[in-house]
Amino acid sequence: MGFDLVITNAYITMKRHGQNATKRGIHDIIDYDGAVMTDSGGYQVLEYGEVDVVPADMAEFEKKIMTDFAIPLDKPTGYGLNKKGKILC
Repeated sequence: MGFDLVITNAYITMKRHGQNATKRGIHDIIDYDGAVMTDSGGYQVLEYGEVDVVPADMAEFEKKIMTDFAIPLDKPTGYGLNKKGKILC
């Protein structure tokens, strides 16, 4: 298609590399100098039960690691919740 891009997970990067990630930047961490898109990792809540970061902090982290395309933190409501349960999420 003529477009080089990799997608990686900002939440996992934050957990594995901490503040060192903000010093190195995502391109150095994954050793890739093309375009990098970071997903916020909100769907980790389905795997682990909780994501211990708020959207504003994740946006700041993605900015500091110098991602080219940042996906904002989203928190899925989960399968099977009724309408009232989804609104409360």
